Amino acid sequence: MEEKTIEDKDIKAEILKCLNEMGTNVKSILLFGSRATGKYDKYSD
Repeated sequence: MEEKTIEDKDIKAEILKCLNEMGTNVKSILLFGSRATGKYDKYSD
């Protein structure tokens, strides 16, 4: 069980690391997705 807990912590750390590194990309994707669905018509180019 201890090994499993350590692995879970490592996995969470990796996920957090990836989210931090790709945070701006995710925001850009969400914004682009919103524009694609028409939710950002006010701000469309």
